[in-house]
Amino acid sequence: MRIPHFLRPLALSLALVPFALPAQTAHLQFQGGSSFMDGRGATALFIEGVFNAHRLGDSGWRIAPYVSLGWIDGRDIARFRGSRYGTRTAGALLLAAGARIHYGDADDGATTGS
Repeated sequence: MRIPHFLRPLALSLALVPFALPAQTAHLQFQGGSSFMDGRGATALFIEGVFNAHRLGDSGWRIAPYVSLGWIDGRDIARFRGSRYGTRTAGALLLAAGARIHYGDADDGATTGS
């Protein structure tokens, strides 16, 4: 598989993530597959990380930060060429962050995001 030129820095960064965050990351997951639109598929790659959960004060609530970085390849579909949001792009880079909230002890699965 050949990596597009603009994605090479991203690929290098993702390759170094396991070495940079071993003490903080409780769960790191790489995913690949296809994204479908109008019967046409495009390559999709994602890396997701759920970090260690931390207790909120003296309550039983725990919060675990969550980060997801992904890329979906572009596709050229003729019937969308004149649309406001066309499909003739090189791809889409996605970044999302949030938190997983859990009530209970750490051994109830809060550190793995369950």
